[in-house]
Amino acid sequence: DEGLAVRVGRSGGAVTGEFGEAAGTVGFERHNISVRGNLGQSDWLSQIPACFQLLMAADSAIGPAAETICMPPSSVAILERSDVGD
Repeated sequence: DEGLAVRVGRSGGAVTGEFGEAAGTVGFERHNISVRGNLGQSDWLSQIPACFQLLMAADSAIGPAAETICMPPSSVAILERSDVGD
C-alpha cells in the first residue's frame, strides 16, 4: 500500500523533530505528516496542533484530546495535518 508514501511524498522536504532522551520519546514532522513514538516506561502526553488528526495508531487506546495525544509506553501514532490546502 502506497497510501502514506503518497501523502508524505517520496523525496525532498525538511524534517523537523524532537527527542526526549530521559523519557524515551520521539516526534518528527515532514510536510503534512507527524509521527510520535513513546519508547519510554510511562504514558506521554504529547502536544499536537489542533489542525492534526489521527491517521494510524499502534494501540486502540491512543486518541487525540484537544491539543494533546496520550501515548502509552511502546507505542507510535501517525497524524495528518487536516488544513493543508486551506
